[in-house]
Amino acid sequence: MKLVVDACAALPWFIQSPHSEEALGLLREDVAVIAPDLVLPELANAAWKLTQAGKITAHHGRRLVAAAPSAFDRLVVSSLLVDRAFALAEELEHPVYDCMYLALAAIEHATLVTADRHLARKLGASRRELRLRVLGTA
Repeated sequence: MKLVVDACAALPWFIQSPHSEEALGLLREDVAVIAPDLVLPELANAAWKLTQAGKITAHHGRRLVAAAPSAFDRLVVSSLLVDRAFALAEELEHPVYDCMYLALAAIEHATLVTADRHLARKLGASRRELRLRVLGTA
């Protein structure tokens, strides 16, 4: 089994949040944790925002950025996903960068893990065949 983990579901691996325990549990499951390589700049940007807001130290942010690549079993080059992601973005009327994760989940026949309830609602309304796991709903 494979899990495609988006940035909002991966961030709680590195910072304390209400979803941290559940998110960290993903890393203990006997599954492959994968993502588009886009997840790395998204996590880095989140770390930067948290440092700017004074919620984490710059040192913590740098450690997060350094550790993020090794948290995934595989990172998939975004250029392989962007065409399909764009088509999904058009269909769902949702940003392409989020649809990169959807495209990977579809291609890999994997479960998408997210904490993005807005995306989850759009997917539910689309009636798309996709396995979805939303953090905080268990």
